[in-house]
Amino acid sequence: MITKCSCVNCGQHVEFEAEQFDSRASLKCPTCGSEISTEENLHPPTAPPSKKRIVWSAIAMVAVMALAVAAWRHRSPATEAIPETASRQPEAEKSEPQQILDAIHAGWERHSGRPTKEDLIFEQLVKDDLKFKPDPNLRDAQGSYGWQLGASLPSNLTIESNDDSLGLTCNPTDGSDVGILTLTEDKRIASIYIGANSRMTEENTFAPLREKYGLRSIVHHSSDGDYYAYFGTTNKEVILQAHNLSGFGRVVDIEYRDANLWRLAQYQLDARRRAAQKVKDDEIKSHL
Repeated sequence: MITKCSCVNCGQHVEFEAEQFDSRASLKCPTCGSEISTEENLHPPTAPPSKKRIVWSAIAMVAVMALAVAAWRHRSPATEAIPETASRQPEAEKSEPQQILDAIHAGWERHSGRPTKEDLIFEQLVKDDLKFKPDPNLRDAQGSYGWQLGASLPSNLTIESNDDSLGLTCNPTDGSDVGILTLTEDKRIASIYIGANSRMTEENTFAPLREKYGLRSIVHHSSDGDYYAYFGTTNKEVILQAHNLSGFGRVVDIEYRDANLWRLAQYQLDARRRAAQKVKDDEIKSHL
């Protein structure tokens, strides 16, 4: 390989074969005879970086650091550490027994008094409710006294409308203990209510319902042992309320309920109430 160099004494340009010289060899300038070192031409010293290059290197480094900081601040939630005291998921809705227990304790704090014997009994009942485990193999409730949840009401029966109360209902006159059927606007049966009567007791209703549908949960509401028992699935359930009724003693009410149709009936009831209120409001405005 031909290498070119210049004489440091006279400036004469000299060419030579690099392979013929090692880094310690020298040659003579053909013009002035001065020795020319081949080391500086075979392995020239590295020039120091220019000030411009240093400045741009610093700018590039700062830019890289800025990008790294930005990436850390906007890192993916999947890789971000979640504090122990925080959760990305919304807090699960508390169970009914837990809500009641919280209300009991809040009441004690508000009144700044020591709980009574009845208070402690009630607290223990609710704590037991929290420990309850649902029966396995819960089954959908179907209906009672020949009435089926989700079935259409026969056309020969009268529908009553009372949006100040339960909405669309029917009071069967078939001689059964069924008191009220709650309906959707397309006349489907959302719930079947059987009111307290002398024939129904806890003894002859609780165990048969549990055997037929399975017990899902039980929730006490007083130190007297009043409670709601929920049988069947969350979609189609039976709700038994056991409570003390003045003048009658211990009684039970039972309601069969299709949860989806019940919610629909309540939504429709609320919509009718809002529409009726708007009519009243518009009438008042027309006279102002």
